[in-house]
Amino acid sequence: MSKSVKVDFHGALNIFDEACQMSGYSIKLLVNPLAGFQFGFLSRDNWLNKITRKAGILFRHFKLAINILLKSKCYDFLVVREFSTIPLLLVTPFFFPLLPKLRFIINHNLQWAIRSKNEKWAFDSLCRLGVGFVFFEINKIDVLDQFHLRKTRHWVLPHPVGMLKNKTTRRENEYVVGVIGQYRAEKGMDEMISAMLELQENTTDDIKLIMGFSNVDDFLSTSAHAGKKLKILDTRKDEDYYNAICSCDILLLNYQKDSYEYRASGLIADAASCRTAIIIPAALPVLYNQLTEPCPVGEIFINFDELPNVISKTIKKLKLNEYNFSVYHNGRNSQALAEKMDDYCQRLVS
Repeated sequence: MSKSVKVDFHGALNIFDEACQMSGYSIKLLVNPLAGFQFGFLSRDNWLNKITRKAGILFRHFKLAINILLKSKCYDFLVVREFSTIPLLLVTPFFFPLLPKLRFIINHNLQWAIRSKNEKWAFDSLCRLGVGFVFFEINKIDVLDQFHLRKTRHWVLPHPVGMLKNKTTRRENEYVVGVIGQYRAEKGMDEMISAMLELQENTTDDIKLIMGFSNVDDFLSTSAHAGKKLKILDTRKDEDYYNAICSCDILLLNYQKDSYEYRASGLIADAASCRTAIIIPAALPVLYNQLTEPCPVGEIFINFDELPNVISKTIKKLKLNEYNFSVYHNGRNSQALAEKMDDYCQRLVS
């Protein structure tokens, strides 16, 4: 039996630890990796691997409960990264008296609560118990009215962005547009590639295309564009994934509403830290806030037909340096997060 590969799916949150250390209060970030044991010779979807994975996640939440009990004596507040809603509900009684000084960072949890009755019940039960959360970008959206949140127990923070990186020097009017992530036809990636190819044929700019997939074999075996001359990168390794983002001037993201309507994106944060402009679908309120506050670092599109025009618009803004990545970073770096956390802590202790 082998452990599942340890991949930090929310790597952009690493800066949160820096923010906690910079805070005027004693705040400790607790990391709770959502990973379980796996049999390496079986597929991820095999029933035995499903059982061992769920058992592993539950075990980690019991370890988290013990860690909370031990650390609570040493810090004013504890902030927890990564949790599964139902396992957290099961272990909450162990640290119930400590809830006023605990905050749990919301990643996929609210989105899952909208899609699943069991997840919704568990999330609302946590709210009723008085569990406090950290929401990224969400200030006031109607979906939160479905839950019994205690307003004094949750924080709203900007999704953090890491240190700004220097951009690779390129020839004048040369731009790299990329599609990076896991290839899935149902995510509309073929349509995005078609839009990029169309633009490439009808512009005076030198536009280069990059595809970065963690499942290149799936792309080559199923995509209608598999036989075309495209630069395809294997991004299974963290270093290759990061280098692919940094090599792009523009990143196209086609997040689905049922998966990202109520959650932020680490990929947007990674792209912004590389001074890469981002194009996302419209009608995703959390991502739109992440893209545009405190200043815009990209554009939105409504349908695939308008993507070529949106990409052209983005290139024009890049030429004019209209995306102020420095201002964007300053509103989302460790210092900015520390100041906002201190404001919340001050209200609680005053």
